[in-house]
Amino acid sequence: MGHGHTSGVETVGDGRSASAGGYTLADVRFPGTPGEGTLSFLILNDHGQPHTRFQREQTKLMHVYVVRTDLADFDHVHPAMAPDGTWTAPLTLERAGTYRVVAEFVASGHHGRGHLVLGDEVTNLRPHLDSYAHLTGFRRGDLTTVHLHPEQSAAPGVTGEPMLAFHAEFDKPGTYRLFIQFQTGGVLHTAPATITVS
Repeated sequence: MGHGHTSGVETVGDGRSASAGGYTLADVRFPGTPGEGTLSFLILNDHGQPHTRFQREQTKLMHVYVVRTDLADFDHVHPAMAPDGTWTAPLTLERAGTYRVVAEFVASGHHGRGHLVLGDEVTNLRPHLDSYAHLTGFRRGDLTTVHLHPEQSAAPGVTGEPMLAFHAEFDKPGTYRLFIQFQTGGVLHTAPATITVS
């Protein structure tokens, strides 16, 4: 995925495969029709058992990105895990279509710790998940995932500047659809943008 999070933890996977680093995104259940529904899934270890030990990253145990394959719709949710390892989150789909579900997490346990990515001008910025903004991108075609945070660190009770700088390293050239999430006035906004990386 080409971005840094927890110090000393290597990122494994780019959201295009359900398995990486000894873990598998499995049993994904998705709303069958547009509207309000529920997303659920399991993270399995290399023995095929649900993995239940995770480390918080950006204040959450699990980040899940849902993107329509034509890149027209995007959502970023934080599911809750049941004791049996089933993750669930409410999810509202705007329209029918084919979607990619990308789970991003830091696992802990017998594999050690690894940051895994698995997949079947603004003013008065308030921190969102300990950052002034989150930027998630998907490469057109194969949906390779990139996830970035601004170079400016968020501080409690401090608003961000009108301009934010993101450091980006893209592993592959191509056209990327970016979704920038930021908070102003207590409201979370998502702004799409398209860039070409050569």
